[in-house]
This record gives sequence, structure tokens and C-alpha cells, in this order.
Amino acid sequence: MTTQKEKIRAINTFLNYIGNLSDFPISFKIGDKEYKGLDEDFTLIKKETSECGNKNKILLVLSHVSGLELTLDCAYYPDYAAFEWTGFFTNISEKDSPVLSEVNAADITFTGENAVLIGLVGDAVNPNLGTDDGQVMNNQPYTTVLPEGITKFASFDGRPTDTCFPYYDFQYAEGGALIAVGWQGQWRSSFDKKNDTVIFTAGQETFSSYLKAGETMRMPLIAMVLYDGRDEERSVNIWRRWFIDCNMRKVRGQLLQPALAAFTGRPCMTLTNEDAELRNISVYEKMGINLDYWWMDAGWYFIDSEGSSCREIEDYANTGVWIVDTNRFPTKLKVISDKMKSIGGGTILWFEPERFGLKLEDLKDDSSTLRKEWILPYDDRWGFVNYGNPEALKWISDRVFSILETADITIYREDFNVPPLRAWTAGDTEDRRGMTENLYIQGHLHFWDSLIERFPDMMIDSCASGGRRNDLESMRRAVPLHYSDFYRFDPAKISGVCQMLYKWFPYLKNYGTTATLVEDPDKYLMLNTFSPMLLLSINPEADKTADVEFLQKYQKWHRELGEYFYSDYYVLTPWTVSDKDWIGYMFINDENGMGFVQISRHVNNADSKKVIKLKGLDENTSYRLTDFNNNFGGIFTGRVLMEEGLEVIMPAAGSATIIRIEKIQIED
Repeated sequence: MTTQKEKIRAINTFLNYIGNLSDFPISFKIGDKEYKGLDEDFTLIKKETSECGNKNKILLVLSHVSGLELTLDCAYYPDYAAFEWTGFFTNISEKDSPVLSEVNAADITFTGENAVLIGLVGDAVNPNLGTDDGQVMNNQPYTTVLPEGITKFASFDGRPTDTCFPYYDFQYAEGGALIAVGWQGQWRSSFDKKNDTVIFTAGQETFSSYLKAGETMRMPLIAMVLYDGRDEERSVNIWRRWFIDCNMRKVRGQLLQPALAAFTGRPCMTLTNEDAELRNISVYEKMGINLDYWWMDAGWYFIDSEGSSCREIEDYANTGVWIVDTNRFPTKLKVISDKMKSIGGGTILWFEPERFGLKLEDLKDDSSTLRKEWILPYDDRWGFVNYGNPEALKWISDRVFSILETADITIYREDFNVPPLRAWTAGDTEDRRGMTENLYIQGHLHFWDSLIERFPDMMIDSCASGGRRNDLESMRRAVPLHYSDFYRFDPAKISGVCQMLYKWFPYLKNYGTTATLVEDPDKYLMLNTFSPMLLLSINPEADKTADVEFLQKYQKWHRELGEYFYSDYYVLTPWTVSDKDWIGYMFINDENGMGFVQISRHVNNADSKKVIKLKGLDENTSYRLTDFNNNFGGIFTGRVLMEEGLEVIMPAAGSATIIRIEKIQIED
């Protein structure tokens, strides 16, 4: 999809930065001196090049006259018109460094007329939003003609995709740049427009600190993908191909495969036990549903140092011991993993290893618990384990890894329910502003990297009260299964959010049913939430029989079509979260001509038919279209489907369907 011209332009842009360090697009102050690019105060002392998969890496190390050392970890992707860098300042002297401040990990000038910015807002913007009140919705798209002056963005309260989204499709002149800021904490960015010039800057929102001897300050990752033309559908798929091929983590050489998961109908794991979990798994076995994962959420641990079990659902918040509750789970969850492994599946286990929800006076000095000095206070109820403290980091790593190993977990699910910025700020002194956060983020990235090294076959789910920690650094290590804590069973909002998130993230999880699956599967919700991972929930006490035939057909289609979530993606209807509308999108593999359409007629829509024009097809090829609900279908040419459209029929409001697309050969 990326042209040779685009690749050459990207490589030349990147190599110009490397070859002319005075133009390298970062800026900062050391002491009272401002730098934009690197001048004669910096001396290049090392340059290393290497090939790593589909990227070429260049590592630059420069010494500064102050005793600081700057490392630029850079790379370009010759087949994708993409490049990136991450900067690190290290104090290699034996005394405190000058104050480092006003650090922009990116300080880039773009020149071209008609600058337009395309992106999304983040998660949790307006969790109580109605569908027709005109307010901004979570993950809502925007297209903005940049005004004169500065347009600013920043994450909220320390989590990187909370109310803001650090990914941009920036169009200017006759092309554009897809830009991502990778930072797991409080970032900020701006687009400063003056006539036909736009200066993009980004970095940690607050940093003004000296570095102690041997200390390192890390900048956010900056990544860019260049493209020609102003075709948003094309830029979406240029991004998706680069993101999938060059960023998404692979396990045993494979991307995370589409999957069906399930969990107990009881809230979290607070009021269940091993026997109940095994009985619940058996419900699916009896129905002939082959689960890929059993999902074990919060509440499987003791809630204090005395070994107390959860008594209420809300007790899940009492994190801080991180010891499996052996009163309810005597094998420490291993028997559940063994059961899933015996039927070809795995397990997902929830953790919240950063939030401390116990009493400080219960902590001990014998290494059986955290130490008081390792806790960053937040308020009277919560604190945070200080991941910037090496001793605390080692303790929590050992504790978490031991549980994962004993229980033989397949996917590590990490939540992050309390916004950390206040705790980070309180941990700073006036001459060390932003340092607590910076060291914490470095420690947390090290924690995830160590987990991956220890468990190379284990995937990470990045959850932070829903989708609030999904920056690019996180997405290179994890998948964003739980993209929001809100509207989990509202089909109109789910499909609107997914329609936009699929532009940036190919792998998501949706809830497929309420907690009464065996009583009555919600077919509208399940077809509306056809997604890479679908999470089912059950009520084993229900006295009715599930529609097993529907569930088995659904699983068959999910198995057959799931791979196409990694194909090219197209939006087919305008964005909406109204239950009065239709909404649709499609995935198509441009090599084999296979894919599917997902489309919904929401509950208050009055039209039983809608013509939709498909995209990304070969106009001279014939395709067979099959409707999951058997209301329509047939053989059509690509030209007819793209120019005249397909009439989709859904007799009932509150319906959804999947339309299989198959390229066929027509005999003469």
C-alpha cells in the first residue's frame, strides 16, 4: 500500500535528522541555555546501526559539556515510510547535573497549506452521556481545520488515553503524517500554526529537574508514518498495516488470535471459588462451545495481611497483599488453568499491582509485605507502589510473577483504577518536578518488559479503568482488550466506539451477553459486538436452555472470519452513537478478497432496509455475500457493490448481522 515515493521521502527525512544533528527535532533547556537540535555543546561518542526485524535501528550517544549524556534510540522502517525515536538523558558525572527543563521529545516543523488534524478524544470523556444531547462522547472522532495559534492536547490526571488520545492524522500540503506519542503518564502536545507553518511539540507535561549521579530521564517515544495525498481511508490502512506488522507484540511468532472467552456470572471473583469456576466452565463444554480463555477478574486475593476473604463485591479494591485467597482457591487457581488447558484453552488473570488499598500500619519490615517508604500517598484511602524505587519494583515483580507462574496464567490483565498524577506530583520536590513520574514510568515499562522476558508466551492486557493506558509504548507490549468501563451493554455506543477505535487498534474485546447467557443469549448484542475477543458470561443457575444452535453458529463464524480483523478496514456509515441509526464497517483482505461486514440497525431505527456501498474491493471481481441471519445475499461484482451498493435487510429494529465476503471464480 505504501508507495516507493513515500518510502524514499520518509527515509530521507529520517536520515537528514540523523546526519544533521543540529536539525534533530527535539528541544530542551540545560541550565539557562535553550537547545533546538544539538549544537557544538554535544559530541557524538557512539553510533551503532543494526537490523531488527522490519526496522533498521540507529543508536546515537552524545556527551554534553555539563556531564550529561544524551542517548537517541532511533529507527526507521524502510517498507512502511515510518520512523521513530526515544531520547534519554543520563547524568554520568559524580555530582548533580544542571536543571533539565522544557523538554520536547518532538519539536518538528511542517510546512504546507490547509492543515487539518484528524483524531479521537480519549476514554471516559463523558461516561453519563445520552445518545442525542450533542455532547462529546468517549472515543468520538474529530476533524479540525487547524486555526491560527496553538492547539493543545494533554492527558488527564496521569493516564495517557484518559479523555485524550495521543495519536494524530495530520494532513498538510499534498500529504500528511500519522503521529503517535508513547508515554504511560501525563503527556502534552501542541500544534502551533502560523500561516502555512505548523510546529508540533510533545513531551512529558511537567519536567524541571536536575539528575542525580547515575540517574536517567526518559522522554516519550515519538513515531511518525508519512503518506502522500489526502485520502483518510488510505491513511487509516497505512497506519493499521504498520501498527500490525511493526508494533503489535507476537507470541511464538503469531499475533494474538481472535478468541471466545467467558467468565462467571458473579461480579468479579469476589464471591466465587474454584469449584464454582469449574462448574461454570462445564456449562460451555455441555453446549459444545470451545472456549479459548477463562477470564478471572478482580477479587481472587486476600484483602488484608491477616488472610481475610472478600465479603462484599466492593472488597476487590483492597489490593496490597497480592496473595491468592487459598480459602476459596486452594490450588492458587492452578486447577482452573489445568482445566482450560485440557480443553485447548488458557486463562486470563486480573491484577492491579500499582494501587495500594490497605493500611500503612499493617506493613512489615520482614519482606513479607511492601515497606511504608515504598508507598506514594494519594489520599486517605489510596496509595501507589512507587515503581521508581528499585527495591519496591523488585518486590512487586517477584510477587506478581510468582502468582502467574504458580497459576500457569496465559494472559496477564493489568488494571489501573486510580489516577496517579496527584501522587506523582506530591512525591516531587520543587527542584525535582516531574522526576517521580519519570522514574515511575521507567520502572513500569521495565516491569512489563521483565514480565515478557520471564513469560515470553504470555500476553498483556492493558486495562486502566477501561481504555485509559493505551499509548504506543503500552500497545507495543499489550492489547487493549477492555477499552472502556462504560456502555458495556449499549449496542449503539459500543458500535460507535468500535467503528472509530478499529482505525487505530485492530484487537479489542467486547461483552457478548449479559449475565444470563444460558437463559437467553442476546443475539442483537452478540452480533453487534462481533470483535476479535468476545467475552461471554453465564448464570449457571438459570433454568432455561440456551440457544445452543445460535451459539455454535456464532463460534463457527468467529473462527472462520476472525483473522480478517487484521486486514484493511473501512467505515461504511457516518459515525453515530444514536440508537435511531444504522452503523456499519468492514474488513477486507486485498490479497485473497475475503472479509466481512458488520452492520447494526439500532433499536429505535424505523427503516428495515439500507443500501450500503462497500469499499476496498476489485471492481472486476465477483464476490459471494452471505448474511448471518439469512435475510439477503448473492453474487455481485465489486463494481456493483462499491458503486450501486448492497441492500441490507433487517426486518426488526434492534438487530445486527455479519455479512461474509468471499471472492469467487466465475467459469466462462
